Amino acid sequence: MKVIGIDIGAANTKGVLFDKEKKEIIDYQVLPTEFQPKKVSQIIIEKLKDKNNYPIITTGVGRNLIEHQASLTEITAIAKGINFLSSEVRTIIDIGGEDIKIIKIDNKGKVIDFIMNDRCASGTGRFFANLIKALGITFEEFNRKVLEYKNPSLISHLCVVMVESEVLSKIYQGEEISNVLFGVCLAVAKRIVSLAQGIKIEKKVALTGGGAKNLGLKKALEILLGEELNIPQEPLIVAALGAALSFDG
Repeated sequence: MKVIGIDIGAANTKGVLFDKEKKEIIDYQVLPTEFQPKKVSQIIIEKLKDKNNYPIITTGVGRNLIEHQASLTEITAIAKGINFLSSEVRTIIDIGGEDIKIIKIDNKGKVIDFIMNDRCASGTGRFFANLIKALGITFEEFNRKVLEYKNPSLISHLCVVMVESEVLSKIYQGEEISNVLFGVCLAVAKRIVSLAQGIKIEKKVALTGGGAKNLGLKKALEILLGEELNIPQEPLIVAALGAALSFDG
């Protein structure tokens, strides 16, 4: 049996077509939500179902916006998805467009504990997107420049508005942009690790969500945690995969 898992997020909507019998991903789609979650979800479903009617399982902030056979929380979905991909993972750091989640799971993918940072945008996809836009560079340029750092700058503010001002000020004062960018990533990573102390990180650690594609943030987290992070081939679709895996029909 084939099933479609849909993760309707604030920044992106993701869909996975999964074969339950073969236990494999057949296809997946990722599109920007762009404040049109229902429309974008339907576009993804049409692309995945290819004139067939498959069960639809939803997750994410917009999981109740479209017709579905079942739904589940994003935290449960992420846990199921990662456990399928990498059963040795015990802690997941999920960095989405609007929030950061840290999830502890057992060897079956069951959630043991979790903690979220959903009141402050610092470190989220939106945070970095705004910073990159203010600098007038692309995400690809950001990823290239951030890894050229030698001496990370000390960043005092992580408020979305204040960090832009501080970053621009440091660059205008002559600091290397790579040092400034990695300084931001290091400051964000420290805040994430501090948040994670509430549930005590257990290795191995996976990084999921759009934040997993931020090479500076990945590097900073690896330095602070002292281990190489487990990153899925497509870190954006983990929750959608977990939604599909949850279907019992």
